Amino acid sequence: MKSSKDISRRSGRIVLLLFPFLALISGCGNKQSVAFHDPVDKVSQVETNAEVLKAWVTNDAKADVLIHIDTSDDIRVFPASFDETIKNSADHLKRKNVDVVEQIASFIEGGGTVNLGYKTGLYKRVIWVLPATASVGANPVSFLKKALIENRGYRNADLGNLEKDGKNISGTLAGIPITVTRLEDLEVGAEETAIIDIDLGYFLGQKAQDEEQRMGTRVLFDFLRILRRNNILTSQVTINLSSINNLVPMDMRFFGKVIEDALRDPKIVEGTVPERYSMMMDAEEALLEGQFAQSEAIYKVLSERYPDDAGLFFSLAVVQGFQGKGKESSEALGKAYGNDTAYIRGFFQLARVLAVNDKLVAGQEILKSSELKAIIPQDELDYQMGLFFFNARAYHDAITYLELVLQSRRDDFALKTVLYKAYKAVDDTQKMYSTLSRLVRLDEKRVIRDMPWVFLDLGILSENAKLYVNAAENYEKYLSYVPSAENAAELKEKIDKWGRKKK
Repeated sequence: MKSSKDISRRSGRIVLLLFPFLALISGCGNKQSVAFHDPVDKVSQVETNAEVLKAWVTNDAKADVLIHIDTSDDIRVFPASFDETIKNSADHLKRKNVDVVEQIASFIEGGGTVNLGYKTGLYKRVIWVLPATASVGANPVSFLKKALIENRGYRNADLGNLEKDGKNISGTLAGIPITVTRLEDLEVGAEETAIIDIDLGYFLGQKAQDEEQRMGTRVLFDFLRILRRNNILTSQVTINLSSINNLVPMDMRFFGKVIEDALRDPKIVEGTVPERYSMMMDAEEALLEGQFAQSEAIYKVLSERYPDDAGLFFSLAVVQGFQGKGKESSEALGKAYGNDTAYIRGFFQLARVLAVNDKLVAGQEILKSSELKAIIPQDELDYQMGLFFFNARAYHDAITYLELVLQSRRDDFALKTVLYKAYKAVDDTQKMYSTLSRLVRLDEKRVIRDMPWVFLDLGILSENAKLYVNAAENYEKYLSYVPSAENAAELKEKIDKWGRKKK
């Protein structure tokens, strides 16, 4: 049972009046606030994990615990050859030399920023908050370990002391003290200070738990109010928008602004939902129900009232696009871009969504709009038009545009990958084979790492062309990288049969 002293320390603004020394707990002198009760001054919206780390160091963040809200742990087991680099990087960060982050950004983006924050001494332990419908501890620990090994590349030795801890799982992960939990089970010590790190990818994971749930303002407010109940003492919050790297779709980017607004002005989530956000909820529900005109009317009012809110203009563009209003949608996208240049991706993302939903005229109007031509080079517009037609399943049109781009991007790996899929859709076996062969020549290591199926498809194409020796060679390569393939036995028979012909 908590003492009255503990309770008073978590009661909000009173704690800062009665115990001012708590602001110095972590030795950084930062003002501590109870998140979503008191205004938080240091809130950083960033685009990548590396920028998260830079924000922590630049803002002199230091606390007892990192509350990492994300689908990924963002921890990495570094190879021994990299130990010295990590140690030196941590030393630089302790001296607030954040330039070192740029030098290793590509290496740590997929995992390692939490390690470096820990090694730099920014926090003593980590609480990793996963999106989950049931308590993390409700399943055997082996389930989590298996997922970490298969999806994150950990070894058993890195996970050995993870154990069930009530509703949670606790122990160490790659040597870092960690508690794995879900939002509803989150508990922070009564006197612990925290850095709160929210990655918008968390909400994609939440949606994966319930495919029918729409990730909108209503869900976001539920999330914020649950966090508010935890009375987390903090001086630093980072919000990773994760849309520059295309991990989070542009229609969720506005979450970052709402979270920051609620941190700076806690009254937003205290009681009745303010009109601005209730109107956003109404517009989202109308969109979901296919009442596009009603949704458009609400977003028009909101965008007029809040002309600096890029997310509102993007939402307006979406509902206009679904009504076939390509020109109006382009104008709204241009205003979104004017407020936030990251919304350049919104033009392309929305066009592809419209393609999938057979709104071809509106999608083409967006991609051919004057707003976009003023910003993007012609070869990139041709590439995006090719992707648009690919998503519309108009594969011959897609090939026309993509082959046009190929003239100036002969070694573009991603372009050739899409072209192969288009050739496959129209059954152009000759170009399928030449494109896959070119991919292997361009970057065989990448093919082996991310696309070993290329060798299987090359084998199948060779077999269909009666080039059996060539087929056997490609099947053999495929099995060397995917030994547990379902058709392994069948492929081995063909390798044994046709491989002998080579001899």
